[in-house]
Amino acid sequence: MNHDQPAEDGSDTIDAVIGGMPWNWDLDRGVMLHLDSPAVAFSLSPSLEHMLRPLRDEVGDDLFRLLVAYSGTRGAELDYETIVSKYGLSFEEGLNAWARLVASSGWGRISLTTYDHIAHTATVRIDNPWELRLTGTGDSWGCPFLQGKVVGIFTNAFGLTCWAEESVHTDGDHPYVEFFVSPSTKTIPDEIFSLRKKRMHEGERQLAEQVRLQSEQLYRSQEQQRGVLASLGDLVVVTDREAVIRQYYEPMDAECVFPAHGDVMGAPVAEVFGAELQGALAAAKDGGVTARAELVVEVDGRSRHYECRVSLLRELNEPIGGWTLVLRDNTAKRALEHGLQHRTRMEAIGHLSDGIAHDFNNLLVGIAGSAELVQLHDDPTIKVLAATILEASASATGLIDRMLDFSSKREIAYRSVDMHSLIRETMKLLGRARTNGIEYQSELQAGRVLVEGDVSQLQSALMNLAINARDALPGGGEVMFRTYNLTIDAVEHPTYSVGSLVPGDYIGCSVRDSGDGIEAEELAKIFEPFYTTKSGGRGTGLGLTSVASAAMDHRAAVAVRSELGGGSEFTLYLPLQADQASAPPSGHREGDESGGTVLFAEDDELVRGVGIRILNLLGYKVLAAVNGQEAVDLYRESEDRVDVILLDLIMPVLGGADALKRMREIGCSKPILVASGGVAPESVVAAADGVLQKPYSMASLSAALSRVLQGS
Repeated sequence: MNHDQPAEDGSDTIDAVIGGMPWNWDLDRGVMLHLDSPAVAFSLSPSLEHMLRPLRDEVGDDLFRLLVAYSGTRGAELDYETIVSKYGLSFEEGLNAWARLVASSGWGRISLTTYDHIAHTATVRIDNPWELRLTGTGDSWGCPFLQGKVVGIFTNAFGLTCWAEESVHTDGDHPYVEFFVSPSTKTIPDEIFSLRKKRMHEGERQLAEQVRLQSEQLYRSQEQQRGVLASLGDLVVVTDREAVIRQYYEPMDAECVFPAHGDVMGAPVAEVFGAELQGALAAAKDGGVTARAELVVEVDGRSRHYECRVSLLRELNEPIGGWTLVLRDNTAKRALEHGLQHRTRMEAIGHLSDGIAHDFNNLLVGIAGSAELVQLHDDPTIKVLAATILEASASATGLIDRMLDFSSKREIAYRSVDMHSLIRETMKLLGRARTNGIEYQSELQAGRVLVEGDVSQLQSALMNLAINARDALPGGGEVMFRTYNLTIDAVEHPTYSVGSLVPGDYIGCSVRDSGDGIEAEELAKIFEPFYTTKSGGRGTGLGLTSVASAAMDHRAAVAVRSELGGGSEFTLYLPLQADQASAPPSGHREGDESGGTVLFAEDDELVRGVGIRILNLLGYKVLAAVNGQEAVDLYRESEDRVDVILLDLIMPVLGGADALKRMREIGCSKPILVASGGVAPESVVAAADGVLQKPYSMASLSAALSRVLQGS
């Protein structure tokens, strides 16, 4: 390689011989020259396939090849002039010299295998062409660029239009392509135009087919829409801008009754559904949003209650085209709501029924135990024992009265109600419906507590909220009653609520559980009739609907707040009675007490008190616990002092069966006696040393303790 500096024209050049061919590199212009003509050095990579493949996929193989071939014809006239003027005395010699040049640039080895100038035919072979190497033989698009180059050169050489038929071959591992050149009437631009015209006609046919299919689809959609509207329980009415009925889609639901189609078509909508509808039409027109109205219409001599949603229809360049009305027949729903309160009270009794046997047995234990103690003593203590008997009798009578109050069907009677007293009374009732692992607590912070309401309905609402909270805690947990005062300055509609809050002073009464929470999509439907999140048929879906009905009867609202993993809280917002004195808050959480040679766990205060006296008279010392968890903790602390354990089967926080299991797990070998008001589960019978049936007497208790202590 020689470096001449400067050249004749004053520029720096480098002379070289590559593949037997002389080259000059103009350093100033950055151009490689061969015999004073620019040369192109190919430095391509397989990325060419990735760059061009999207175009190939977009336009198709046939048009893609033609476009690439057309790009190859460009510059062919200059290539021909170079071949005949610089590389030989004949076209064949010049073509072979030109072929060596482009081969050194990476085009492939080009050879002229046949050439007939008279017949204007030729065969050109290209070994290892760059187009095949870059695309691969597996999914090759051939050599359209080289085809275009061959067509352009031989069209100039023969002086007439030529075409080159391509055929791709392999010689071992080496691909090659042959082009047979012959005269032809077709040109690459003509072929591109013809193919594009064909594509255009095909596109028109496809567009026409799409229009036909879409028209059919639109027709089917309209028919489906008619069928859907007819299958809904709602009536759909479409009016014109004068509010005259033009379309009327009646539902197929036999329980929904609307005016007949033939009686209303062409009639003003207000004449059919009442003047109350005028306000909703005006509201939808003025506000541009959906308006609602409650309508009462006489149909076949009976009053029908409709909920109506009105939406404005617009037309092009017109402010109003008419209205769409969707009417729902709520007649059956309203009748259901009237009977809902009675059914809900009966449902609450059903939830309480599991604890009735236990409650009565506990009362009878207190009565029988006190009576036995009276028989053993002849001193002033008799008066205390007699009072105990009376207390037990009064409790039994009060329980029966409450059950009858729940089951009675009566008109709503409003009077002044102390919500704190009502909540405490409700907690006592819940305490009697024993549920393992459930602890009821209260934080009553409201200073003003009097409301105008129906005691039975409000207590039923609180009971239903508590039962829902209890059912959300299948593994046990805490149910918290809470109260507070608040002032509403403007009309409010809490999220996920029923009812509205007008300005005024309120008491908020909430029931919160520590369960898993409720999904957001369920919260939106939680107060709907017959909707329940409880599985296994445990809920009717009427409990929260009853709470919502009670709220509306008291000009109040009920709302729910919940998050997954964070429990749920239902709150009744009740308007306060005017002119009432403030009550001191009672926000304490009542704790448990304890007392034990017999570790005695019993949650009922009356039974526990009588039992301790009987055990003392029988010569036992007593460590007393009010629930199973306290009994387990007490055993851990006083294991050496305990000789025998007496567990009630049903207790809050931790039931007797679970307390028994936990004591055995921590290695308790003391004899354990379980007291049950019903049939004890087989697992309890197997794990305990004995079962004491309630109601028990002093003699039966003494005998049972003796048996388990003696191991017989």
